Amino acid sequence: MTDADIKTMADTFIADLSILRSYAIRAICEDTPLTDAEEADKSSVMAGYWVQGRLLGLTFNDLVRLLFQGVFPHPSRCGCPTCRSRLQS
Repeated sequence: MTDADIKTMADTFIADLSILRSYAIRAICEDTPLTDAEEADKSSVMAGYWVQGRLLGLTFNDLVRLLFQGVFPHPSRCGCPTCRSRLQS
Protein backbone atom coordinates (compact mmCIF):
# COMPACT_ATOMS: atom_id res chain seq x y z
CA MET A 1 0.00 0.00 0.00
CA THR A 2 1.45 3.37 -0.98
CA ASP A 3 1.54 6.52 1.11
CA ALA A 4 -1.12 8.05 -1.14
CA ASP A 5 -3.40 5.05 -0.54
CA ILE A 6 -2.93 5.32 3.21
CA LYS A 7 -3.62 9.08 3.11
CA THR A 8 -6.80 8.53 1.08
CA MET A 9 -7.93 5.76 3.44
CA ALA A 10 -7.20 7.94 6.48
CA ASP A 11 -9.15 10.85 4.98
CA THR A 12 -12.11 8.57 4.28
CA PHE A 13 -11.83 7.12 7.79
CA ILE A 14 -11.93 10.61 9.34
CA ALA A 15 -14.94 11.60 7.21
CA ASP A 16 -16.75 8.39 8.21
CA LEU A 17 -15.92 9.01 11.86
CA SER A 18 -17.43 12.49 11.64
CA ILE A 19 -20.63 11.16 10.08
CA LEU A 20 -20.97 8.40 12.67
CA ARG A 21 -20.35 10.79 15.56
CA SER A 22 -23.05 13.14 14.29
CA TYR A 23 -25.50 10.23 14.13
CA ALA A 24 -24.49 9.14 17.65
CA ILE A 25 -24.98 12.64 19.05
CA ARG A 26 -28.41 12.89 17.48
CA ALA A 27 -29.52 9.44 18.61
CA ILE A 28 -27.97 9.37 22.09
CA CYS A 29 -27.68 12.93 23.35
CA GLU A 30 -30.53 14.61 21.51
CA ASP A 31 -32.79 11.53 21.61
CA THR A 32 -33.76 12.13 17.97
CA PRO A 33 -34.47 8.98 15.96
CA LEU A 34 -32.68 8.55 12.65
CA THR A 35 -34.71 8.26 9.48
CA ASP A 36 -34.71 5.01 7.51
CA ALA A 37 -32.30 6.55 4.99
CA GLU A 38 -29.98 7.69 7.80
CA GLU A 39 -30.09 4.24 9.39
CA ALA A 40 -29.11 2.67 6.06
CA ASP A 41 -26.33 5.24 5.60
CA LYS A 42 -25.12 4.64 9.16
CA SER A 43 -24.91 0.89 8.55
CA SER A 44 -22.93 1.27 5.35
CA VAL A 45 -20.59 3.93 6.79
CA MET A 46 -20.09 1.82 9.94
CA ALA A 47 -19.04 -1.21 7.87
CA GLY A 48 -16.41 0.87 6.07
CA TYR A 49 -15.30 2.46 9.34
CA TRP A 50 -14.52 -0.94 10.91
CA VAL A 51 -12.65 -2.20 7.83
CA GLN A 52 -10.63 0.97 7.34
CA GLY A 53 -9.82 1.24 11.02
CA ARG A 54 -8.52 -2.32 11.16
CA LEU A 55 -6.45 -1.73 8.01
CA LEU A 56 -4.99 1.37 9.65
CA GLY A 57 -3.92 -0.79 12.62
CA LEU A 58 -6.57 0.24 15.15
CA THR A 59 -8.08 -2.25 17.58
CA PHE A 60 -11.79 -2.70 18.22
CA ASN A 61 -11.42 -0.77 21.50
CA ASP A 62 -9.58 2.06 19.70
CA LEU A 63 -12.39 2.32 17.15
CA VAL A 64 -15.13 2.39 19.79
CA ARG A 65 -13.23 4.94 21.89
CA LEU A 66 -12.70 7.18 18.86
CA LEU A 67 -16.32 6.94 17.84
CA PHE A 68 -17.75 7.96 21.22
CA GLN A 69 -15.06 10.49 22.16
CA GLY A 70 -16.86 13.75 22.87
CA VAL A 71 -20.33 12.27 22.36
CA PHE A 72 -21.29 11.87 26.00
CA PRO A 73 -21.39 14.95 28.23
CA HIS A 74 -18.89 14.99 31.05
CA PRO A 75 -20.40 13.64 34.26
CA SER A 76 -20.80 16.08 37.09
CA ARG A 77 -18.51 15.55 40.02
CA CYS A 78 -19.90 15.19 43.51
CA GLY A 79 -16.98 16.76 45.37
CA CYS A 80 -15.84 13.62 47.19
CA PRO A 81 -12.06 13.10 47.56
CA THR A 82 -12.01 10.72 44.57
CA CYS A 83 -13.76 13.22 42.28
CA ARG A 84 -11.55 16.07 43.47
CA SER A 85 -8.47 13.93 42.79
CA ARG A 86 -9.69 13.21 39.24
CA LEU A 87 -10.19 16.91 38.59
CA GLN A 88 -6.61 17.67 39.64
CA SER A 89 -5.08 15.03 37.37
